[in-house]
Amino acid sequence: MRVLMAETAGMCFGVRDALKKVASIESPEQVTIHGHLVHNEIVLTQLGVRGFHMVAEHHREDIPSTPDVLITAHGISDVERHRLESVGKTLIDTTCPLVARAHRIAKQLQSDGDFVLVIGRPNHVEVQGIVGDLESFAIVERIEAVERYSADRIGIVCQTTTPPSLAHAIHTAIVDRNPHATIRFMDTICAPTKANQQALEALLPKVDCMIVVGGRNSNNTRELVAMCTRHGVIAHQVVDATELRREWFAGVETVGLTAGTSTLDETLNEVRRKLESWGREPMPDHPWTSAEWCRFFEQNGANGLPLPWERGAELTDEERDAIGSSLQDFQLGESSEGTYFRRSAQVYADAIGDPEYARAIDLFIREEGRHSRVLGAYLDLAGLPRLEKSWTDGVFRRLRRNMPLEVVISVLLTAEMIAMAYYRAMHDATKSPLLRRLCAQLLRDERMHLKFHCEQLASARKSRSRWRLAMTHWTQRALLAGTCVVVWWRHAKAFRKGGFTFRRLWRVTHDEFRHMVSEAERQRQCTGECVPISAEC
Repeated sequence: MRVLMAETAGMCFGVRDALKKVASIESPEQVTIHGHLVHNEIVLTQLGVRGFHMVAEHHREDIPSTPDVLITAHGISDVERHRLESVGKTLIDTTCPLVARAHRIAKQLQSDGDFVLVIGRPNHVEVQGIVGDLESFAIVERIEAVERYSADRIGIVCQTTTPPSLAHAIHTAIVDRNPHATIRFMDTICAPTKANQQALEALLPKVDCMIVVGGRNSNNTRELVAMCTRHGVIAHQVVDATELRREWFAGVETVGLTAGTSTLDETLNEVRRKLESWGREPMPDHPWTSAEWCRFFEQNGANGLPLPWERGAELTDEERDAIGSSLQDFQLGESSEGTYFRRSAQVYADAIGDPEYARAIDLFIREEGRHSRVLGAYLDLAGLPRLEKSWTDGVFRRLRRNMPLEVVISVLLTAEMIAMAYYRAMHDATKSPLLRRLCAQLLRDERMHLKFHCEQLASARKSRSRWRLAMTHWTQRALLAGTCVVVWWRHAKAFRKGGFTFRRLWRVTHDEFRHMVSEAERQRQCTGECVPISAEC
């Protein structure tokens, strides 16, 4: 598993400066932090250990008991400053300069006679600070909240962590619904927030999933997660490395990493080191148990990538011509009731006393059926009819029919190796967001299918002599080579559209084959008895 870090991620200068100022305070017990210094649980815990008093953001109406009051990076209104100073409190100001700039601009717009619209979250402490000095204003969080306002002059400012795309969309809606008004848009979104979001956007097409590090109450961290979701990429938000879960990365080849602007450098680096250590770790010495595979298949169905069905197929005429008939063929190939496979697996499970193996095979077949359904749904959207039969699909079905279970799995394993190359090619052959996301999901699943079947074959073959094992591998290599030739002959146009030559197809599939052989050899070193997978015959 590769780990790719966003080019810009993590702490901004405003938070860094605030932390430096706090670190220099010699008597923390004399200071009350007026809200959360930053929206980061780790930082808040460290401040509590040092002895700072803290009040929750929604309880700031009370007068602090300490002589000194620290204003957080999110800032407060001038009205609130005067209230605290009027009772003799000494203020320690760590307001972010960019937040202070938003305050000044909002007050200037009001001074100029504008009705002030603040794009942001109404309950966010930063927004409350901005509007605390305004008399005539409205807060707009969503496009749907935009109205026709009676004012002839409208000035717009933004919460500093607002996504630029959302600010642009709301600004456009304000202009459209208020043609009578003179409108001024003042871009108060902070540069570090923009840089983090732009770096994330550039990274998303390169990864299978994202890890976003940041506090649970951090608005800019939540926006990073939301951006991943809008682009169809699964994102897991964690506060620190302890919240990472290995099961998130089953079938994941590339994981992206970014962080909110209030995330400590050491926290981000800790997460990165843990991810990279997982990426370097070899597979466990023993394969997964059948029960573990059952749990994986059950969870995998509910943990798929979000698919933008609402966008439609978005397949160009050129893409349709190059890959349309090929997709029809592969969709048919993914569909199978697996009647004989299920029966053979049940006999084998009974022979080895592992009923969960038969259930794992059943769940695998169901997952293949899900692949067929989603590909079929895409064909329907694209106006491509589903095939009822295909000679290449017929050949593969005949190869599996009435054969020992080992042969059935070997044929399936060959198909999975071909599918790994095929879905990579289809991903790169189109610009359709839906089809690219479908291919990304199928690649994740096929990677785990390879592991599933490879482990079972390796376990069943580990007691064979070296010369018999070599003959088995040569036979399977011949099957793979012949399949590559047939698949290329049938789907060359689609592969070429995705940047594949026959040589690349051969290399990708045979790399997978060599990995399988290597895994079989490693498992030969394990101790324990095994039952031949063809025992039912």
